[in-house]
Amino acid sequence: MVTSGDQFGGQGQEQQQIDEIYERYRRELAHEDNLINQRLGWFFVAQSLLFAGLGVALKQNICALSEIVIGVGFISSILILISVIAAVSAFFRWRYLLTQDISSSSVRNEEYPHLMRSRSIMIAGFVAPLGLPILFMIAWLLAWMFVV
Repeated sequence: MVTSGDQFGGQGQEQQQIDEIYERYRRELAHEDNLINQRLGWFFVAQSLLFAGLGVALKQNICALSEIVIGVGFISSILILISVIAAVSAFFRWRYLLTQDISSSSVRNEEYPHLMRSRSIMIAGFVAPLGLPILFMIAWLLAWMFVV
């Protein structure tokens, strides 16, 4: 026979296990978010230097260098976009797994803030990290059309 003390002890242990699971997933989500930030930081530095290099090449009328800079800028935009898509996919996968683990327990989801955000808000938060590389790709294509 289970006494009320054993029953509460079991719930407390389950709560502690869920807290540990949540903390592990939260760390993974934060890690993916940091990776996105780092990739975008590198991307903006590289794009700034490439646009400056394009300006110098155009001022000096060095067509071959202009073509190389535009090509590198465009390709780096594609590569960063792919890496950000990978990180966003991993972010949503970790969030899904966390939701599954939490929902299979008797613990209330209100206690875990990442689960309370709607999917549309999460997607809106990734518009800039996904959209800016596309915007730079368009800028490089326009530069290619007008320069080359």
